[in-house]
Amino acid sequence: MKICIVNLASGFGGGENQTLLLAEELRKKGLDLIAVANPKSKLFQKFLELKIPVVTSKNPLAGHTSPALKDVDCFHAHDGRAVHWCYLQKIITQKHYLVTRRVINPIKRNWSTQLAYENADILVGVSHLISQQLASQFPEKNCEMIMDSPKTYDVDLDRLKEMRRIYEKKFIVIQAGSLVRHKGFDVTIQAAKLLSAKEDIQFLFLGDGPEREALLEEANGLKNVEFLGRQENMGDWFALSDCLVLPSRMEGLGSVLLEAMKAQVPVIGTNVGGIPEIVKNNETGILIPNEDPRSLANAILLLKKDDALRNKIVQQAFCLVAPNEIQVAADKYIGLYSQILKR
Repeated sequence: MKICIVNLASGFGGGENQTLLLAEELRKKGLDLIAVANPKSKLFQKFLELKIPVVTSKNPLAGHTSPALKDVDCFHAHDGRAVHWCYLQKIITQKHYLVTRRVINPIKRNWSTQLAYENADILVGVSHLISQQLASQFPEKNCEMIMDSPKTYDVDLDRLKEMRRIYEKKFIVIQAGSLVRHKGFDVTIQAAKLLSAKEDIQFLFLGDGPEREALLEEANGLKNVEFLGRQENMGDWFALSDCLVLPSRMEGLGSVLLEAMKAQVPVIGTNVGGIPEIVKNNETGILIPNEDPRSLANAILLLKKDDALRNKIVQQAFCLVAPNEIQVAADKYIGLYSQILKR
């Protein structure tokens, strides 16, 4: 079975991390893999590092005639532009494809997007909410739910020792991801302002993006907030942190929450999108209202002072993510590929 993974994103966020994680596991399970990716993306380089052949495509119109794709059995779209690419590939070659959707915003109603989804063999949502949205909009399609999987990171013990020296006696709150409005970094800054008198609480922002300058301006003068840019060694930061926050305004699921849970870091998330499917209040994390810095600040203080609650959350969250390891997700996808090919 030869599978082509398609992701044309120019950036590298949670969706691209998940795409790469799945590709690695599928190859471990013996599948013949090829990818289609944007040559300017980090994902493109990661595929090359893994020695997975890559066809270059900057947009849905490019790369379709590559000889490397002639013996592909099934295509797998992992982002919005990839869905359009796979639809055009099906028109050209009659090859089948499935779609994994990770975002919660409504699918565009224009004719090209509708056709691209309608012509997919199977639609997969990474949360029950996304899967239900797909089924509602495309009732004739086979819609499945396969949750994203937590990536496991290594920890550099020497570097961690130095990081702990720098942040000695600090309660570390991290937020990791692209600096975009819907992730709610500004909400975290407002919570940091409310907690600025608590000198032992430090907020670390790990990521970059279009909102960086505006967020820097908003955090101007706050000694308890640091912008550290995108970090590769997330295992070190998870090991350093005391909690992870994700006060998103919308979120399909939030793979960084799964990663923190796997690393046994307690999480705080907003009651939006697919987040409540994994963050059960006072069980696997703390769930707070959207756009509510005061609730975020109070949740951080609660985790800081209540060791019993922290331990309970960490243990139950770890049990939640255990059944969603990438090996399980990969087996489910292989089952869907086989189902498509039998048709």
